[in-house]
Amino acid sequence: MGNSERDSVRQATSWIMTHPDHLDPRDAAKLRDLRRRNHDLNRLVTHVRTFAAMMTGRHGERLDE
Repeated sequence: MGNSERDSVRQATSWIMTHPDHLDPRDAAKLRDLRRRNHDLNRLVTHVRTFAAMMTGRHGERLDE
């Protein structure tokens, strides 16, 4: 894996792990584009955001959903 590929993976990971309200608009647009192009990545982002909301809001009762 070349450096540019690793950087791209790191960038995408950063966009996924950053709260959507804190993403730079340009990065948010890039993440939207990635999500449109890759169904699995879109599902991953949905799971990560749901889990983050559950953990920060302490909604442990939602684990069965």
